[in-house]
Amino acid sequence: MKQTKTIHIGNRVLEHDKNDFLRALDDLARQVTSDRLGELGEELTTETLRDVIRGGKTIRSRMEDKMKNTLKTMLFPAERRQRQEVFDILADQLAELCRETEYALRFHRNIPIEAYLVRENRTVGCDEVIIDRHFEEQEKIYISNPQQIEVYNLTVQIQEAIAKLSELLPKYGLHVSDVVQYNRVSEKIEIFPARICEAWDGGLFVRKGD
Repeated sequence: MKQTKTIHIGNRVLEHDKNDFLRALDDLARQVTSDRLGELGEELTTETLRDVIRGGKTIRSRMEDKMKNTLKTMLFPAERRQRQEVFDILADQLAELCRETEYALRFHRNIPIEAYLVRENRTVGCDEVIIDRHFEEQEKIYISNPQQIEVYNLTVQIQEAIAKLSELLPKYGLHVSDVVQYNRVSEKIEIFPARICEAWDGGLFVRKGD
């Protein structure tokens, strides 16, 4: 199978960059705290933080297991109903925490989950190396489609030709826009022969007698 050729052709300006992510991380740190997870019978660790970001499925599963084991020890229906009410309240708290987390990171859903961690002081943080690498890649523009590569190669040729023209024309008092322009109406490159005629040693921009 023929391998697709991929070319890095430049960088884009990101709508949501690293600074924006760090602000979102601050919001996340205010929401996912030891106190809130403690209410759910959990500790704030890198594992639980990442689970909350993913939707809290593992934490909810542990809560359900604890609930089932507790109910097994209860003999009276009233006790079971009270315990179920408590569980429902805690499940709603977990769901709300996950919704807040999803909203805080709504513009950064493609950040690798490995980037999120809990520091030694039990606060939410991130792996700077992973984050820097992520945003560096996000900025890059790649093409691999043959049509894209064809257009890019022709564009590079035009750029190189204009660069050479830009070096040459000032010798005769001219600029690129004096001899060639792109017509937006006709969508064609227009050449101005009359101005090109001025590009010689005896042209209009050379003083007589020089």
